[in-house]
Amino acid sequence: MLRDTATSQDNYRSFVEQAANACEAWILSGSSGAGFCESNEHDGVDVILFFSDAAYARRSQQVSFPDYQPERVDLSGLLYRWLPGMSQDGVLAGSNWTGDLVGLEIDPFDLREDLESRLRAEQQEFYSEKYRQSMSNNDSESA
Repeated sequence: MLRDTATSQDNYRSFVEQAANACEAWILSGSSGAGFCESNEHDGVDVILFFSDAAYARRSQQVSFPDYQPERVDLSGLLYRWLPGMSQDGVLAGSNWTGDLVGLEIDPFDLREDLESRLRAEQQEFYSEKYRQSMSNNDSESA
């Protein structure tokens, strides 16, 4: 049973707006990592699921991921760690999917652009600086 595209697009837009406003997203976390499923559109491609709030994550958890728990992801971690890593790994993002695992499958780079476009200029600078500092700390630890 596929949901109509308009509803999936509304869920995606809602995720972007709410995650940008709250400066956080949610995943379902289990012993094997973040909750994911196979793409409905691309053979051999996985989709990691993100949610705009814990309640939304719990709805999907109850139906499709009973052994997982909602876990908060800071927006900077999502923008500068999760999404770039997923892009490198060829994994797609699914935001505010239903418990039946239906929703839009988004390229992580596109999701990052959409989230960043919703941030105010000072938020963008804050997250960029936070990322630069974390990268600087990583470089000094590896030296």
